[in-house]
Amino acid sequence: MNLDLRQYAGFPTDVVLEAEADDSFEEAFGGFTFRDPIRITLNIQRLKEEYFCQGRAVAIIEGECSRCLENFITELEGELNFIIKSGEGKPILASDVTEDVIYLKPNEYIVDLTKTVRQAFLLEMPMKPLCSEDCRGL
Repeated sequence: MNLDLRQYAGFPTDVVLEAEADDSFEEAFGGFTFRDPIRITLNIQRLKEEYFCQGRAVAIIEGECSRCLENFITELEGELNFIIKSGEGKPILASDVTEDVIYLKPNEYIVDLTKTVRQAFLLEMPMKPLCSEDCRGL
């Protein structure tokens, strides 16, 4: 899931990306499969060499209900809120690094969003997925 910042002439801009879930998604969501491409919508604003990104990632997933054990399909939506910075300003101390900042090497413009999107989905994934609120179970 790559975002190429060179594609956009001016900022702010709205971006829509679609990407297939890779194997790391299937592993992270044990038992759930991603049925359609993941759709990412972002609003990107730029201030000098920093890009401020806000948006959403949406995926259709299929998995097993934790009560009735039947397969069901549902939509998973995660919030994206991160900053892209040039690597020149990268913090020296590990404690200064936050997961909301993606650092790029100087003169690099392609950002891999896989980890950011996966984390947004993991935060929204219910502990016990249900096919419906009123599922009676087995």
